[in-house]
Amino acid sequence: MVRYLTGLDFSLIDRLPEVHEKITAPIHFIWGADDKTFPLELAEPMMRSISCPVSLRAVEHCRFLPQEEYPRLVASEVRTFVTD
Repeated sequence: MVRYLTGLDFSLIDRLPEVHEKITAPIHFIWGADDKTFPLELAEPMMRSISCPVSLRAVEHCRFLPQEEYPRLVASEVRTFVTD
């Protein structure tokens, strides 16, 4: 995990508000409710800054990588989102 986080380009993360303004497709966030790196309380202000339809699934007892911790749940969320 340390190696993964060390390799992140945080300048990209800092520019996310600019990127979010350009998105026109619906967004569905799947977020670890116990994420210490990007805490859940950051989700609401970010969601308000996005002009397209946006939804969120907070995954209980999950941290940074929901797709690693709960792959079936994430697959189900994605399947539902893309087929609705």
